[in-house]
Amino acid sequence: MPTVSVNYDRFFLGSNADAASLLSLGAYLYRDSNWRVGAAITYDFIEPRSESDDARLHGLGDVKRTAHAELFGVFTYDFVTARASVLTDIAGNDRGTVATFDLMGKYEPVTGLTLSAGPGLTWASSNYNQTYFGVNAEQSARSGLPGFSAGSGLNQVRFSIGALYRIAPRWNVGASVAFAWLRGDASDSPITEKTSQISYGIFCAYLF
Repeated sequence: MPTVSVNYDRFFLGSNADAASLLSLGAYLYRDSNWRVGAAITYDFIEPRSESDDARLHGLGDVKRTAHAELFGVFTYDFVTARASVLTDIAGNDRGTVATFDLMGKYEPVTGLTLSAGPGLTWASSNYNQTYFGVNAEQSARSGLPGFSAGSGLNQVRFSIGALYRIAPRWNVGASVAFAWLRGDASDSPITEKTSQISYGIFCAYLF
């Protein structure tokens, strides 16, 4: 899918890696050689979950798109980058709050090629976990799944690997793979069939 990122001074619009969203409007509150701290309003690019996606979801209802407020901070020292963020639903769609932390190491074996890898984790509020992994009485009656009340806590741990190659002054190509494991109530939910997932992607970027 095509994405666009526009940056002007401390402001940004569209896709932003620091805000970790394809649709964002925000600003950097502080920047220096090591730190980037910012705030953004983001919106879900795709529908998070539709009960028509899989037979197991029938009767659970859709998880609607929503708007979020995000506060993020990125610290870079030498070849290591740490990123933390807090994202909360501001449109009243019961999406709750999630906090993420990722640590990435980067290595440039040859000029133009950057390799990266590192761990991460996600904490989720009870509202978030209940929306995605809980089953209330009405949903239980419609779906046939047992009732399940999901609380807050560690939601996911992951490990990511990426590569970025500059093929020309304005062109980059890259690929990424992420291995993720559900934890806590997310892994115990009757909705959950598999507690691990591998996701991957390839991309091409033009800078102007």
